[in-house]
Amino acid sequence: MTAIVETTNDLCYFDFETRSIVSGVGGDLTKCGAYRYVAEGAFANVLTWCIGDGPVHIMALDGGFDERLTWELDAPAELKSFYARAVKGEAFFVAWNANFDRQVWNGPASDFPEMRADMILDAIPQATRSGLPARLEHASQKMGFGGKQADGGKLIRMFAPFDG
Repeated sequence: MTAIVETTNDLCYFDFETRSIVSGVGGDLTKCGAYRYVAEGAFANVLTWCIGDGPVHIMALDGGFDERLTWELDAPAELKSFYARAVKGEAFFVAWNANFDRQVWNGPASDFPEMRADMILDAIPQATRSGLPARLEHASQKMGFGGKQADGGKLIRMFAPFDG
């Protein structure tokens, strides 16, 4: 199927921050891989999302980072409405490394409604076809945005600490 995007409002860019304690590797995604990471209980504790050129929204938890985001309680009406459009094929979710974010969305620790493969676009192939690096940090630098935040690793460990 070819995705047809008529306006930027047909795209919802999103990114999860997650927490997991995967046995033997301390919840380190780079050591266990996305499938195992999610299958062994990774859960979303932050979701950033933006429809088209609109403002960036953050779904986060007030009660701490050991809690899970839920579709019913945490997802705002605007995101639920966009999801309904995506189900009908009228709009698409977009993520950098969409495989990971779709697995978190659909994972066993999630109560989000199913995100089918035809509802999501991966930004990496488009970036590389446009001559940008496949790593988000390097693509950001190439485009003049400076790359990742210098203390990003420290923040990740603070919000989603590994056990090992």
